[in-house]
Amino acid sequence: MKDLPVPLPTLMVNGVAEVPCGTCRLCCTAFFVFLDDDEYANYKWGNCIKDGQNMGRVLQRKPNGECIYLTEKGCGIHGQAPRRCREFDCRHLYRHSDRGWRRQAVKGGFPQAILDRGRELSPQRLAYVSKAFGEKPPWD
Repeated sequence: MKDLPVPLPTLMVNGVAEVPCGTCRLCCTAFFVFLDDDEYANYKWGNCIKDGQNMGRVLQRKPNGECIYLTEKGCGIHGQAPRRCREFDCRHLYRHSDRGWRRQAVKGGFPQAILDRGRELSPQRLAYVSKAFGEKPPWD
């Protein structure tokens, strides 16, 4: 399981990424979600230990690897989720990474399924961005 990549600029509405997740729960099952110092007290967390080193505080996981807050209906804390969850957008990750980076990431254990989902949803994102900002969004 990998840590959630550093958030990238994405369309935000009330502090939450506008991502059409639907029934997708890949990022809720594939990543450790590291918590910032100012937010860990709000969540059930544990320490991430790698090679004997404490890497930081992460959201707890269920025995099956899912986020402890994942329910049958999706994120049980969606409106109050940690910053990394609120800002993650698989479409942006796919669009702003080149093939070489993606290959290296997958070789290093990054879930291919996350990149595949980002690629799958990218046309929707492009249409939405075009509608909202014209041909070139302000962060490109």
